[in-house]
Amino acid sequence: MASSASAKRYGIVTINDTASNYGNRLQNYALEMLLSDYGTATTIQHYLDAADASSLAKISARRTLSEAKKAVLGHVPNPAKLEYRRRWEELRFTARYIGRSPVTISQARGLSANGKNLDKIVLGSDQIWNDRCLSQGDLKIRLGMFMPSEQVISYAASFGVDHVKKEHEGIFRLALERMSMIGVREFRAKELVEELSGRKATVVLDPTLMIPAERWRTITRGFVPEGERYVLTYFLGGISEDRGAAIEAFAKTHGCKVRKILDPSDPATYVAGPQDFVELFSKASYVCTDSYHACCFSLLFGKPFRVFAREGVKQGNGMNSRMETLFRLFDLDASIEGGADVTMPSLDYARIGDDLEKQRERSRAWLKQSVNAL
Repeated sequence: MASSASAKRYGIVTINDTASNYGNRLQNYALEMLLSDYGTATTIQHYLDAADASSLAKISARRTLSEAKKAVLGHVPNPAKLEYRRRWEELRFTARYIGRSPVTISQARGLSANGKNLDKIVLGSDQIWNDRCLSQGDLKIRLGMFMPSEQVISYAASFGVDHVKKEHEGIFRLALERMSMIGVREFRAKELVEELSGRKATVVLDPTLMIPAERWRTITRGFVPEGERYVLTYFLGGISEDRGAAIEAFAKTHGCKVRKILDPSDPATYVAGPQDFVELFSKASYVCTDSYHACCFSLLFGKPFRVFAREGVKQGNGMNSRMETLFRLFDLDASIEGGADVTMPSLDYARIGDDLEKQRERSRAWLKQSVNAL
Protein backbone atom coordinates (compact mmCIF):
# COMPACT_ATOMS: atom_id res chain seq x y z
CA MET A 1 0.00 0.00 0.00
CA ALA A 2 1.43 3.38 -1.03
CA SER A 3 2.20 5.93 1.64
CA SER A 4 0.69 9.42 1.82
CA ALA A 5 1.65 11.95 -0.87
CA SER A 6 3.95 13.89 1.45
CA ALA A 7 5.90 10.74 2.35
CA LYS A 8 6.07 9.04 -1.03
CA ARG A 9 9.40 7.56 -2.06
CA TYR A 10 10.61 7.95 -5.65
CA GLY A 11 13.39 5.99 -7.28
CA ILE A 12 15.08 7.55 -10.31
CA VAL A 13 16.48 5.37 -13.07
CA THR A 14 18.95 7.33 -15.20
CA ILE A 15 22.44 7.07 -16.64
CA ASN A 16 24.78 6.78 -13.65
CA ASP A 17 27.63 8.59 -15.36
CA THR A 18 30.38 10.25 -13.33
CA ALA A 19 32.85 10.53 -16.21
CA SER A 20 32.81 13.78 -18.22
CA ASN A 21 29.02 13.99 -18.66
CA TYR A 22 28.14 17.34 -17.14
CA GLY A 23 24.61 17.38 -18.51
CA ASN A 24 23.83 13.99 -17.04
CA ARG A 25 25.04 14.87 -13.55
CA LEU A 26 23.14 18.17 -13.56
CA GLN A 27 19.88 16.76 -14.89
CA ASN A 28 20.09 14.02 -12.24
CA TYR A 29 20.49 16.66 -9.52
CA ALA A 30 17.63 18.72 -10.99
CA LEU A 31 15.23 15.76 -11.19
CA GLU A 32 15.88 14.86 -7.55
CA MET A 33 15.08 18.48 -6.66
CA LEU A 34 11.84 18.39 -8.66
CA LEU A 35 10.66 15.15 -7.08
CA SER A 36 11.47 16.42 -3.58
CA ASP A 37 8.36 18.60 -3.88
CA TYR A 38 6.28 15.42 -3.71
CA GLY A 39 8.22 13.28 -1.23
CA THR A 40 11.74 11.87 -1.11
CA ALA A 41 13.81 10.90 -4.13
CA THR A 42 16.81 8.63 -4.53
CA THR A 43 18.74 7.76 -7.68
CA ILE A 44 18.98 4.01 -8.13
CA GLN A 45 22.54 2.90 -8.88
CA HIS A 46 22.22 0.81 -12.05
CA TYR A 47 25.22 -1.46 -12.62
CA LEU A 48 25.35 -2.24 -16.32
CA ASP A 49 26.04 -5.79 -17.41
CA ALA A 50 29.11 -4.69 -19.38
CA ALA A 51 30.36 -2.07 -16.91
CA ASP A 52 34.09 -1.92 -16.35
CA ALA A 53 34.79 -3.15 -12.83
CA SER A 54 37.56 -0.57 -12.45
CA SER A 55 35.41 2.39 -13.54
CA LEU A 56 35.21 5.48 -11.39
CA ALA A 57 31.48 4.93 -10.99
CA LYS A 58 32.16 1.63 -9.27
CA ILE A 59 35.07 3.02 -7.30
CA SER A 60 32.78 5.74 -5.94
CA ALA A 61 30.09 3.20 -5.05
CA ARG A 62 32.54 0.86 -3.26
CA ARG A 63 34.56 3.40 -1.29
CA THR A 64 34.20 6.46 0.82
CA LEU A 65 34.80 9.74 -1.00
CA SER A 66 38.24 10.17 0.58
CA GLU A 67 39.20 6.66 -0.52
CA ALA A 68 37.93 7.40 -4.03
CA LYS A 69 40.08 10.54 -4.14
CA LYS A 70 43.18 8.50 -3.29
CA ALA A 71 42.22 5.94 -5.91
CA VAL A 72 41.88 8.47 -8.73
CA LEU A 73 44.61 10.95 -7.76
CA GLY A 74 47.30 8.79 -6.25
CA HIS A 75 50.11 7.11 -8.14
CA VAL A 76 49.15 8.25 -11.64
CA PRO A 77 51.46 9.87 -14.20
CA ASN A 78 51.52 13.68 -14.16
CA PRO A 79 49.95 14.05 -17.66
CA ALA A 80 46.94 12.06 -16.49
CA LYS A 81 46.34 14.04 -13.32
CA LEU A 82 44.43 16.78 -15.14
CA GLU A 83 41.85 14.23 -16.28
CA TYR A 84 41.70 12.56 -12.89
CA ARG A 85 41.26 15.88 -11.12
CA ARG A 86 38.24 16.68 -13.29
CA ARG A 87 36.76 13.27 -12.60
CA TRP A 88 37.37 13.72 -8.91
CA GLU A 89 35.35 16.96 -9.02
CA GLU A 90 32.48 15.05 -10.64
CA LEU A 91 32.65 12.38 -7.96
CA ARG A 92 32.59 15.08 -5.28
CA PHE A 93 29.61 16.80 -6.87
CA THR A 94 27.68 13.53 -7.03
CA ALA A 95 28.53 12.72 -3.41
CA ARG A 96 27.49 16.16 -2.16
CA TYR A 97 24.44 16.98 -4.27
CA ILE A 98 23.05 13.62 -5.38
CA GLY A 99 24.43 11.27 -2.77
CA ARG A 100 25.46 7.67 -2.70
CA SER A 101 22.24 5.80 -3.30
CA PRO A 102 21.44 2.89 -0.99
CA VAL A 103 19.29 1.35 -3.73
CA THR A 104 20.95 -0.68 -6.49
CA ILE A 105 19.86 -2.74 -9.45
CA SER A 106 21.62 -5.05 -11.88
CA GLN A 107 20.71 -7.92 -14.16
CA ALA A 108 22.47 -10.41 -11.94
CA ARG A 109 20.95 -9.37 -8.59
CA GLY A 110 17.81 -7.45 -9.50
CA LEU A 111 16.52 -4.61 -7.32
CA SER A 112 18.08 -4.44 -3.87
CA ALA A 113 15.79 -5.14 -0.92
CA ASN A 114 15.76 -1.49 0.17
CA GLY A 115 14.17 -0.57 -3.16
CA LYS A 116 11.14 -2.80 -2.74
CA ASN A 117 9.11 -0.15 -0.88
CA LEU A 118 9.53 2.61 -3.46
CA ASP A 119 6.17 4.12 -4.42
CA LYS A 120 7.15 5.20 -7.92
CA ILE A 121 9.96 4.63 -10.38
CA VAL A 122 10.78 7.68 -12.51
CA LEU A 123 12.69 6.93 -15.72
CA GLY A 124 14.72 9.88 -16.90
CA SER A 125 15.91 12.11 -18.02
CA ASP A 126 18.71 12.09 -20.62
CA GLN A 127 19.28 9.37 -23.23
CA ILE A 128 18.24 6.48 -20.99
CA TRP A 129 16.48 4.70 -23.89
CA ASN A 130 19.43 4.87 -26.30
CA ASP A 131 19.65 1.17 -27.17
CA ARG A 132 22.97 1.40 -29.03
CA CYS A 133 25.08 0.57 -25.98
CA LEU A 134 22.76 -1.51 -23.80
CA SER A 135 22.16 -5.24 -23.51
CA GLN A 136 18.54 -6.34 -23.70
CA GLY A 137 18.51 -6.95 -19.96
CA ASP A 138 19.79 -3.47 -19.16
CA LEU A 139 17.37 -1.94 -21.64
CA LYS A 140 14.51 -3.61 -19.76
CA ILE A 141 15.79 -2.07 -16.53
CA ARG A 142 15.97 1.38 -18.15
CA LEU A 143 12.35 0.87 -19.24
CA GLY A 144 11.22 0.05 -15.71
CA MET A 145 10.17 -3.53 -16.39
CA PHE A 146 11.35 -4.63 -12.93
CA MET A 147 8.43 -2.83 -11.22
CA PRO A 148 4.62 -3.12 -11.45
CA SER A 149 3.30 -1.06 -14.35
CA GLU A 150 1.26 1.34 -12.22
CA GLN A 151 4.43 2.40 -10.39
CA VAL A 152 6.42 3.37 -13.51
CA ILE A 153 6.48 6.77 -15.20
CA SER A 154 9.08 8.52 -17.34
CA TYR A 155 10.09 12.18 -17.16
CA ALA A 156 11.93 13.82 -20.08
CA ALA A 157 13.23 10.45 -21.21
CA SER A 158 15.14 10.45 -24.50
CA PHE A 159 15.99 7.81 -27.09
CA GLY A 160 18.95 9.83 -28.34
CA VAL A 161 18.38 8.32 -31.81
CA ASP A 162 15.76 8.63 -34.54
CA HIS A 163 14.94 4.90 -34.54
CA VAL A 164 15.54 1.90 -32.31
CA LYS A 165 17.13 -1.37 -33.33
CA LYS A 166 14.74 -3.81 -35.01
CA GLU A 167 15.52 -6.50 -32.44
CA HIS A 168 14.52 -4.15 -29.62
CA GLU A 169 11.16 -3.01 -30.98
CA GLY A 170 9.29 -5.75 -29.11
CA ILE A 171 10.89 -4.81 -25.79
CA PHE A 172 10.01 -1.15 -26.28
CA ARG A 173 6.43 -2.00 -27.27
CA LEU A 174 5.82 -4.15 -24.18
CA ALA A 175 7.49 -1.69 -21.82
CA LEU A 176 5.81 1.44 -23.18
CA GLU A 177 2.39 -0.21 -23.23
CA ARG A 178 2.61 -0.94 -19.50
CA MET A 179 3.91 2.42 -18.23
CA SER A 180 1.55 4.53 -16.16
CA MET A 181 2.52 7.89 -17.74
CA ILE A 182 5.11 8.76 -20.40
CA GLY A 183 6.95 12.08 -20.48
CA VAL A 184 9.69 12.56 -23.09
CA ARG A 185 12.22 15.26 -23.92
CA GLU A 186 11.92 15.56 -27.70
CA PHE A 187 9.14 15.66 -30.26
CA ARG A 188 10.86 12.81 -32.12
CA ALA A 189 10.76 10.76 -28.90
CA LYS A 190 7.01 11.42 -28.67
CA GLU A 191 6.61 10.15 -32.24
CA LEU A 192 8.73 7.07 -31.51
CA VAL A 193 6.62 6.17 -28.47
CA GLU A 194 3.48 6.37 -30.59
CA GLU A 195 5.02 4.42 -33.47
CA LEU A 196 6.32 1.64 -31.21
CA SER A 197 3.36 1.26 -28.85
CA GLY A 198 0.41 3.37 -29.90
CA ARG A 199 0.66 5.18 -26.54
CA LYS A 200 0.49 8.95 -26.25
CA ALA A 201 3.51 10.71 -24.75
CA THR A 202 3.91 14.28 -23.52
CA VAL A 203 6.92 16.47 -24.28
CA VAL A 204 8.14 18.01 -21.01
CA LEU A 205 11.07 20.26 -20.15
CA ASP A 206 14.49 18.84 -19.37
CA PRO A 207 14.93 18.93 -15.56
CA THR A 208 17.78 21.44 -15.85
CA LEU A 209 15.36 23.98 -17.35
CA MET A 210 12.88 23.44 -14.53
CA ILE A 211 15.29 24.92 -11.97
CA PRO A 212 15.46 28.77 -11.96
CA ALA A 213 18.79 30.46 -12.65
CA GLU A 214 18.99 31.92 -9.16
CA ARG A 215 18.70 28.43 -7.67
CA TRP A 216 21.47 27.14 -9.92
CA ARG A 217 23.74 29.97 -8.76
CA THR A 218 23.51 28.72 -5.17
CA ILE A 219 25.71 25.72 -5.99
CA THR A 220 28.54 27.76 -7.56
CA ARG A 221 31.74 28.45 -5.61
CA GLY A 222 33.77 31.26 -7.20
CA PHE A 223 35.49 29.15 -9.87
CA VAL A 224 35.45 32.09 -12.30
CA PRO A 225 36.97 35.47 -11.33
CA GLU A 226 34.42 38.29 -11.21
CA GLY A 227 34.50 40.59 -14.21
CA GLU A 228 36.28 38.13 -16.52
CA ARG A 229 35.04 38.43 -20.10
CA TYR A 230 35.14 35.25 -22.14
CA VAL A 231 33.61 33.23 -24.94
CA LEU A 232 32.77 29.82 -23.50
CA THR A 233 33.15 26.77 -25.74
CA TYR A 234 31.78 23.29 -25.07
CA PHE A 235 32.14 20.83 -27.93
CA LEU A 236 31.41 17.15 -27.41
CA GLY A 237 32.30 16.28 -30.99
CA GLY A 238 35.64 18.08 -31.10
CA ILE A 239 36.39 21.29 -32.94
CA SER A 240 38.02 21.82 -36.34
CA GLU A 241 40.98 24.13 -36.83
CA ASP A 242 38.85 26.53 -38.91
CA ARG A 243 36.09 26.68 -36.32
CA GLY A 244 38.56 27.18 -33.49
CA ALA A 245 40.28 30.01 -35.37
CA ALA A 246 36.94 31.69 -36.07
CA ILE A 247 35.99 31.57 -32.40
CA GLU A 248 39.36 33.02 -31.36
CA ALA A 249 38.92 35.85 -33.88
CA PHE A 250 35.37 36.52 -32.63
CA ALA A 251 36.60 36.63 -29.03
CA LYS A 252 39.40 39.06 -29.87
CA THR A 253 36.97 41.35 -31.70
CA HIS A 254 34.69 41.43 -28.64
CA GLY A 255 37.44 41.92 -26.06
CA CYS A 256 37.16 38.40 -24.64
CA LYS A 257 39.38 35.46 -23.90
CA VAL A 258 38.24 31.92 -24.75
CA ARG A 259 37.51 29.40 -22.01
CA LYS A 260 37.24 25.81 -23.26
CA ILE A 261 35.33 23.14 -21.36
CA LEU A 262 36.69 19.61 -21.96
CA ASP A 263 39.70 20.96 -23.86
CA PRO A 264 43.02 20.08 -22.14
CA SER A 265 44.69 23.03 -23.91
CA ASP A 266 42.84 25.13 -21.30
CA PRO A 267 43.81 23.32 -18.07
CA ALA A 268 42.24 25.93 -15.75
CA THR A 269 38.83 25.25 -17.32
CA TYR A 270 39.36 21.55 -17.99
CA VAL A 271 39.26 20.65 -14.28
CA ALA A 272 35.79 22.19 -13.81
CA GLY A 273 33.29 20.11 -11.89
CA PRO A 274 29.54 20.16 -12.64
CA GLN A 275 28.94 23.10 -10.30
CA ASP A 276 31.76 24.98 -12.09
CA PHE A 277 30.13 24.13 -15.43
CA VAL A 278 27.04 26.00 -14.19
CA GLU A 279 29.17 28.96 -13.06
CA LEU A 280 31.04 29.12 -16.37
CA PHE A 281 27.73 29.53 -18.21
CA SER A 282 26.35 31.99 -15.67
CA LYS A 283 29.30 34.37 -16.20
CA ALA A 284 30.05 33.85 -19.91
CA SER A 285 29.74 36.72 -22.37
CA TYR A 286 29.04 34.39 -25.32
CA VAL A 287 28.69 30.62 -25.83
CA CYS A 288 29.70 28.41 -28.77
CA THR A 289 28.64 24.77 -28.54
CA ASP A 290 27.33 21.55 -30.07
CA SER A 291 25.78 20.41 -26.77
CA TYR A 292 22.09 20.29 -25.84
CA HIS A 293 22.67 21.03 -22.16
CA ALA A 294 24.96 23.92 -23.06
CA CYS A 295 21.97 25.39 -24.90
CA CYS A 296 19.79 24.80 -21.83
CA PHE A 297 22.16 26.66 -19.52
CA SER A 298 22.69 29.44 -22.06
CA LEU A 299 18.92 29.96 -22.09
CA LEU A 300 18.69 29.81 -18.30
CA PHE A 301 21.28 32.54 -17.91
CA GLY A 302 20.21 34.63 -20.91
CA LYS A 303 23.44 34.25 -22.91
CA PRO A 304 24.02 34.87 -26.63
CA PHE A 305 24.90 31.47 -28.08
CA ARG A 306 25.74 29.83 -31.38
CA VAL A 307 24.94 26.16 -31.97
CA PHE A 308 27.21 24.24 -34.32
CA ALA A 309 26.57 20.89 -35.97
CA ARG A 310 28.53 18.22 -34.17
CA GLU A 311 31.64 17.26 -36.10
CA GLY A 312 31.84 13.71 -37.41
CA VAL A 313 28.21 12.85 -36.67
CA LYS A 314 26.04 11.41 -39.43
CA GLN A 315 22.50 12.61 -40.06
CA GLY A 316 19.62 10.50 -38.78
CA ASN A 317 21.07 9.62 -35.39
CA GLY A 318 18.75 11.91 -33.43
CA MET A 319 21.51 14.38 -32.53
CA ASN A 320 19.64 17.42 -33.84
CA SER A 321 16.15 16.46 -32.61
CA ARG A 322 16.84 17.64 -29.07
CA MET A 323 18.07 21.02 -30.36
CA GLU A 324 15.12 21.34 -32.74
CA THR A 325 12.70 20.62 -29.88
CA LEU A 326 14.35 23.34 -27.80
CA PHE A 327 14.13 25.85 -30.67
CA ARG A 328 10.48 24.93 -31.28
CA LEU A 329 9.44 25.13 -27.61
CA PHE A 330 10.88 28.62 -27.26
CA ASP A 331 10.37 29.84 -30.83
CA LEU A 332 14.06 30.59 -31.12
CA ASP A 333 15.55 32.42 -34.05
CA ALA A 334 18.47 30.03 -34.07
CA SER A 335 19.94 27.34 -36.29
CA ILE A 336 22.49 24.55 -36.21
CA GLU A 337 25.46 25.70 -38.27
CA GLY A 338 27.81 23.32 -40.01
CA GLY A 339 30.55 25.81 -40.78
CA ALA A 340 32.67 28.20 -38.75
CA ASP A 341 30.34 31.23 -38.66
CA VAL A 342 30.30 32.70 -35.13
CA THR A 343 27.59 35.31 -35.69
CA MET A 344 25.29 35.25 -32.66
CA PRO A 345 21.54 35.00 -33.33
CA SER A 346 19.41 37.79 -31.87
CA LEU A 347 17.37 36.41 -28.94
CA ASP A 348 14.53 38.18 -27.11
CA TYR A 349 15.18 37.00 -23.56
CA ALA A 350 12.22 38.91 -22.10
CA ARG A 351 9.88 36.87 -24.29
CA ILE A 352 11.93 33.67 -23.83
CA GLY A 353 11.73 34.08 -20.05
CA ASP A 354 7.94 34.29 -20.22
CA ASP A 355 7.81 31.22 -22.47
CA LEU A 356 10.12 29.34 -20.11
CA GLU A 357 7.84 29.95 -17.13
CA LYS A 358 4.80 28.82 -19.13
CA GLN A 359 6.61 25.62 -20.14
CA ARG A 360 7.65 25.05 -16.53
CA GLU A 361 4.05 25.40 -15.34
CA ARG A 362 2.86 22.93 -17.98
CA SER A 363 5.60 20.41 -17.11
CA ARG A 364 4.98 20.80 -13.37
CA ALA A 365 1.28 20.13 -13.87
CA TRP A 366 2.06 16.98 -15.88
CA LEU A 367 4.56 15.75 -13.27
CA LYS A 368 2.14 16.38 -10.39
CA GLN A 369 -0.57 14.42 -12.15
CA SER A 370 1.85 11.60 -12.96
CA VAL A 371 3.34 11.12 -9.48
CA ASN A 372 -0.12 11.20 -7.90
CA ALA A 373 -1.69 8.75 -10.37
CA LEU A 374 -2.72 5.43 -8.85
